[in-house]
Amino acid sequence: MRYFVSLMVVVAAAALGPPATTQEPVAAAADGPNVVLIVLDDMRADELVAMPHTTEQIRDKGATFKHAYSPFPLCCPARATILTGQYAHNHKVLSNHWPRGGFRKFDDSSTIATWLDSRGYISGYVGKYLNQYESRRSERYVPPGWTSWAALADGVYQYVDFALNQNGRRVAYKDRYQTAVVGEQSRAFIRRQSGAGPFVLVTMFIAPHAGAPGEADDPVFKSPAVARKYRNAYQGQQLPTDASYNEADVSDKPRAIRDLPPIPPRQMSAHQEVYQQRLESIRSVDDQVDQIVDTLAATGELSSTYIVVTSDNGYLLGEHRIRNGKTLGYEPSARVPLLMRGPGIPSGAVVEQLVGLHDLAPTVLQATGTYGAQTHPLDGRSLLPLIGDDDVAAKRDLVLEAGPRDTTTTRLQYRGVRTNTGWKYIEHDTGEKEMYDLDRDPYELENLAGDPAFATRRRVLDGRLDELKDCAGPECSKAG
Repeated sequence: MRYFVSLMVVVAAAALGPPATTQEPVAAAADGPNVVLIVLDDMRADELVAMPHTTEQIRDKGATFKHAYSPFPLCCPARATILTGQYAHNHKVLSNHWPRGGFRKFDDSSTIATWLDSRGYISGYVGKYLNQYESRRSERYVPPGWTSWAALADGVYQYVDFALNQNGRRVAYKDRYQTAVVGEQSRAFIRRQSGAGPFVLVTMFIAPHAGAPGEADDPVFKSPAVARKYRNAYQGQQLPTDASYNEADVSDKPRAIRDLPPIPPRQMSAHQEVYQQRLESIRSVDDQVDQIVDTLAATGELSSTYIVVTSDNGYLLGEHRIRNGKTLGYEPSARVPLLMRGPGIPSGAVVEQLVGLHDLAPTVLQATGTYGAQTHPLDGRSLLPLIGDDDVAAKRDLVLEAGPRDTTTTRLQYRGVRTNTGWKYIEHDTGEKEMYDLDRDPYELENLAGDPAFATRRRVLDGRLDELKDCAGPECSKAG
């Protein structure tokens, strides 16, 4: 039986446009499953509420990973991690922009595309690529290993009026909603390749990332543009607020947080509007996921396809007084949704172990039977053995990292560890430290790093961070 794995889906919305490319299917030497990976941009773990089709088609018919993290919660480093199976301290993409990161910093000669290409797989990429890819060169450049390429080359954060590099040719889409076009291109790839051999498809939407055009009800914070179909669809849906929202006492936090004033009512209202627009933009992606599943079914590929839905990072909306943003190691920023269905995955499975975006590349390799094709050490591990077995590799901890803050230093903004025993420990470049018992304090309200009663625990976590912060390959998954 041949399988299909779905690698990535990125956010977009509705409308029709130029006809899809008519590239002929290419016969593959490999004989295995397909993979479709669907990746959204800046989606919080709690925003799955806006994806009823995805909940029914992927979560309910597959596995939910309850504790999934973006090890470096920022767009470009996270995407590089997905494509390579490496932590950022190994792939060296440490920013969205050159010289610390961005498209030019990324070594695209060793990715899931090149590895699977060497084993006869057909590979397709649709949607957002790495930051700063959008340039004159990107209108023609196709990275190695990709059989079919339809990446955003202009107007990446414009939900309407943008251009794709379609196999080296710039194609403009005027008056089209980007989410719908990305979904359209993904489905066209599936139809072309159906029956021609196994394939891997990575689809990256920009939703719910902020983007143009602006709308009359936009708040002071940046928000996504919403398809007409879903405007005000989530009006009245309340932003989930726990005790970390506009945190009352930040005296135990690093100085950058302590200096933040309480959020005034006007900005609270803005958070509410941004949240509703984010859900509305995600709902358009949900439609595309549903249609991708329908296309897989119509082409006879669904039963032999793994489908993964996740996000590059989460997003902060008022937690710990942070107006908006990501990159920081707090849970709303670092945690991501992660769902997976496919051959052999039981319906409704729930995985408790810690997992991260660096595990996606190894998962694809194992699912497709091509493990060993990789040309650099993998920091992650396959997710497949974890499904249905709570005892497998239960002791692995995860690295959290971000930075540098600017181009004048190579020092990371912070390095941290999230342990399988429920602790999070972070060392900032300022020398400040944070330590939270997430089982007892899930909203990270009480920083225990300076509490003498937890001095022993801090020493243990400090040692564990020293062991992992520069890890590479299998040593990243060694038990503590």
